[in-house]
Amino acid sequence: MKKIVIAGAGNMGLAAARLLDPNRVEFLGFADNDPGKWTKEDGSYPDTADKTPVFSIQTAVNLAPDEFIISAIDKERSRAIAEQLKVCRFYGNIMSLHELYEDFDIRSRCLKELADRISGAAGLPEVPGAAAELGVYKGDTAWQINLFLPEKPFYLFDTFDGFAEEDIKIEKAFALSKAEAGEFSDTSVGAVLERMPHPEKCHLRKGHFPETAAGLAHTEFAFVSLDPDLYEPMLAGMDFFYPRLNEGGVIIIHDYDNTRFKGVRQAVKEYEQKLIAMGEKPLKLVPLGDLHGSCVIIK
Repeated sequence: MKKIVIAGAGNMGLAAARLLDPNRVEFLGFADNDPGKWTKEDGSYPDTADKTPVFSIQTAVNLAPDEFIISAIDKERSRAIAEQLKVCRFYGNIMSLHELYEDFDIRSRCLKELADRISGAAGLPEVPGAAAELGVYKGDTAWQINLFLPEKPFYLFDTFDGFAEEDIKIEKAFALSKAEAGEFSDTSVGAVLERMPHPEKCHLRKGHFPETAAGLAHTEFAFVSLDPDLYEPMLAGMDFFYPRLNEGGVIIIHDYDNTRFKGVRQAVKEYEQKLIAMGEKPLKLVPLGDLHGSCVIIK
C-alpha cells in the first residue's frame, strides 16, 4: 500500500482525506505548519474534526511516506509547501491539489448531466419550471446554468454586497463559521449579467433573501443551486424552493459537507427533520464527493 500524508489540515485537507481509496492507500495523517493543530504527546487532538494525527512538516517527512498531497489550492502557497518539503529532505512524490483543482470540477460535470436530464436533452421528458441560484457571487456557476438551460427563466438571488450582518450574527452566536459581514462583496449585478450567455432569460434579485423572492410565491422550479454559505439563508432557501420544486427537479447544494461553513449541513438537517415531523418523506440526498462537499437533492 502507498503511504500518504496530506500537507494542510484545513478544510481542503479534510475533504481530500475523505476521498482517499482505503484499498490502495494508507493514510498516515496530516502535516501542518500550525502548532495548534498538532497531535499532542498525550494523544489528544486539539483541532481536527476526525481525530486523524497532525504532525509538523519535518515529523511527517520522518515517517517516510511515499507521497505528500498538498491540499492548498492557492498556487503560491502550494509552491511554498513543496519547497518546504524539499528543504526537509523529502524525495518522494509530491502531488498538488492546486493543479487538479484548476482543471477538474466534479460539481460542474454533475451540473451538466442534471441539466441534460431536466431539459429533455437526455431523451427524458422535460421537467417544467424555472431555474434559480441563491448565492451567485461572481457568477461562476450561474453562467453554466444559464448555458445548459437556455430556455428556462433564471432567477439569480444575491445581496451583491457580501454576507449580511443579520446572518453573520447567527453564525457567530452558534459558532457555525468565522465568516464576516461584507465578505464576498467584490461583485456586482452588472458584472454577473455580462457573463450570462442568455441574459434575456435572467432576472437578478439584489438584496437579502427571502425578501427578494417577493412575487414568486406561485413560481415553480426545475433546477436550483443553493450556495449561500451561511445557515440562515440556507434554511430560507430550502423553505422557499423545495416546496416549489417540480417532480424530477433537483437542488444542488454547495458546502453541504464543508467544515468552514457548518451551518449549511445544519440547515438541511433541520429542514429534513421538519419534513418528517409533518409526515413528509425524507429528502433524496446524494453527496457528490467533490472537494467542497456538494450534494444533490432529487424531488
